[in-house]
Amino acid sequence: MSMNTLLKTGVLTIGLGLVAGAGSLNAQGLTTYDGIDYPFEVEIEIIPGFFVTVANSIENDDGGTGWDGPWSFVETIQGKGSPATNTAFIVDSFYNGPVTVSGNAVHLDPSNEDNVNGSTELARKLANPVKDPVNTRTYMSFIGQRLGPAVDPNALPYTDPEQYPNGYPYPNNLYPRGAALRIFNSGMDASGNQGTPGEVLQIGHYSEVYYPTIDENNPATAVDLERYNTWEFVSDEYHETDIPFTDMQFVVMRIDHNGDSTVADSVYLWFNPDLSKPETIADAQIQLPNWTITEMVEGVETQVPKDFSDIMYICPWAGDASGNRPHAEFLFDEFRMGTTWASVTPNEGGGTPTYGIWNILAGDWCDTGTALSWLQVSDGPWVWPLAVGRHVLMPENLISSAGAWMFVPASESGPGGSGELWANYPVDVDGNVHASGLLGNLNVSLGDWVWSYGMNAYIYLPEANVLSNGAWVFVPFF
Repeated sequence: MSMNTLLKTGVLTIGLGLVAGAGSLNAQGLTTYDGIDYPFEVEIEIIPGFFVTVANSIENDDGGTGWDGPWSFVETIQGKGSPATNTAFIVDSFYNGPVTVSGNAVHLDPSNEDNVNGSTELARKLANPVKDPVNTRTYMSFIGQRLGPAVDPNALPYTDPEQYPNGYPYPNNLYPRGAALRIFNSGMDASGNQGTPGEVLQIGHYSEVYYPTIDENNPATAVDLERYNTWEFVSDEYHETDIPFTDMQFVVMRIDHNGDSTVADSVYLWFNPDLSKPETIADAQIQLPNWTITEMVEGVETQVPKDFSDIMYICPWAGDASGNRPHAEFLFDEFRMGTTWASVTPNEGGGTPTYGIWNILAGDWCDTGTALSWLQVSDGPWVWPLAVGRHVLMPENLISSAGAWMFVPASESGPGGSGELWANYPVDVDGNVHASGLLGNLNVSLGDWVWSYGMNAYIYLPEANVLSNGAWVFVPFF
């Protein structure tokens, strides 16, 4: 079938218009990006007409894409406390790896002599937040490294037997003060009431303290984790790696939003993954499939599903000097958030081939991370979506981060009949259609939005889009 023939149907023209209006940040499905591409110095006006050049602290910088406002502080979004201004300066990234970078990074350092407000914790609001997702994925990546002074366990106060009769209390870790990338929610409760945004997870290193895993008010349930200086993941529970936190890492996190908020989500984290290979869960240093945690519910230990259905703010953090622990410092760079592995793992030089918004992997397969499942693109624009089980026409210009249009050829037309019909296929009392020559089992109860049992998702398939030789279908990526 020629493209001219398809254009004559008018359906392809409609599809092109919808895709053109959908928009995307780049060809990989990226939704949010900040490469920290800000100047090292800025001019500020001290008095009218008199300017001085000063080091650039990142607050109020507003570069990148996919954000709702500039960089600020957690104290600003929570409406309490005073932020540690001028403690997050732009520096060289010092990154030397396969990830494409802009060249600069931000150095969080609360030890600035003019800082009297404690820890440094930035905050930036997402323009495309995660809110009540169902059966989708969220990917994030960033470059990070713990910097700053180490403890001297052979110096005061740790050599004072009155304060520390057993010496330095954390012998496995000379960097006991925490630093991390924290992720905060919107603060909105289930009834729509606006509260204070709070932390939902952090990637980095929690401060060296007792960390309660069940009941923070019951010391008997607290666990002394004897943390080392390692990269960690914390969200109600603590999960460590064996990678020194003082080693710079390119971190990738994937969250599988499995069903609604009552279903346990899955979380995977990679540290310096091999970007010459496709995404491989077996290589993830932290693997939490269908993750549940133990909580006390009416006095009974209960497995509660972990749910990440509200992600609104990105918050790098470095703790100030506290409890005889020197301050922490944190180098943060190249934050990305997207819908696919490819969207957050750009290779230096852009050498990875793509089809539409997806990287092409071994065997000319793409992992779409959508209802299409895996996509074989050897014969593009005629491609083979695993979830469809047949070749379909899906030109690259009909693929966007919002979804993809595809033409599904019909191997046979609907048989007709005397009862209720949809596109000449019989409809049963529950709205089910067995379109064996098209897309298999469907449910057409909701009109133009049709449930595909094969793809386990709703697709946009008006009856008018079903032609004698096939159908134009829009598969949304939400």
